[in-house]
Amino acid sequence: MRCLIIEDNDGMRELLRQLLTDYCEEIAEARNGEEGYKIYRSSKPDLVIMDNFLPGIDGLETAEKIIEIEPTAHIVMVTDFDEVPYRQAAMRSGIRGFYGKNDLMHLRSYIRFLQEAGPPDAGPRKN
Repeated sequence: MRCLIIEDNDGMRELLRQLLTDYCEEIAEARNGEEGYKIYRSSKPDLVIMDNFLPGIDGLETAEKIIEIEPTAHIVMVTDFDEVPYRQAAMRSGIRGFYGKNDLMHLRSYIRFLQEAGPPDAGPRKN
């Protein structure tokens, strides 16, 4: 699985990279939405994990731009603002998962599930 992290906080980006290491063959990183959008366009990763509050264009706007060019993009938001209005806005924009930064073990379980399931058209992965 190829992954993209869009996160402006260096420490959180490092933590997310460590969390993804067991599940992603390639991990690209961006510090803001515009950079993340450019990386997405050029590499089309299987999974995008992004913060909501980013310098420049925010996470929701970045997700909407990505989904505009790739409607099947798999985007998960990880944010400090784990509240119902943020979750609702994320889901309306096409984001598939929403996790608080204090809930990364659930995110890890979700990523493990995605990795084990394999690409949508490939069926279940056999061990």
